[in-house]
Amino acid sequence: MNSRIVGAAFILGTFFASGCDSATKAEKEAREAQQKADEVAVKVRQQAEQTVAKGQAKVNEVVREADRTLVQRKSDFRISKQKELDDLNHRIDEVRAKATTAKNDVKASIDAALAEATQRRATVESELRALENAAAAEVGQVEDRINQVLAQFKKSVSDAEKRI
Repeated sequence: MNSRIVGAAFILGTFFASGCDSATKAEKEAREAQQKADEVAVKVRQQAEQTVAKGQAKVNEVVREADRTLVQRKSDFRISKQKELDDLNHRIDEVRAKATTAKNDVKASIDAALAEATQRRATVESELRALENAAAAEVGQVEDRINQVLAQFKKSVSDAEKRI
């Protein structure tokens, strides 16, 4: 009977040990699978972050190009209008020079016309300053306003020239 008990204990011990081995093996496999899953997740996250970074770099470049284009547009427009202003200022100087020899009534009329022209010039210069601070969506409207007040300024200078 003792041998039967010992044999049964031996068989049970073997089953128990193999059961423990199976549990340990399953735990090991689960840890390895989790580790692989973690490694894959890290790799996928790194790839996603890299893709996002590349996309952001492209967006940043497009924004910088748009900013450069806007600055260039404003600069070109301002230079063009400044040339027109310089020409009109030269014409005003010529009218003032000619007005020195004019009769008093003509001189008073010219002075009034020049006062109006000076006021309009200040408006043009103010609008040109506004252009520098204008957002991209507003630039067209500001340019239109500048063209309008510049046309009024030109008309004022022409009126002053006609009075001589």
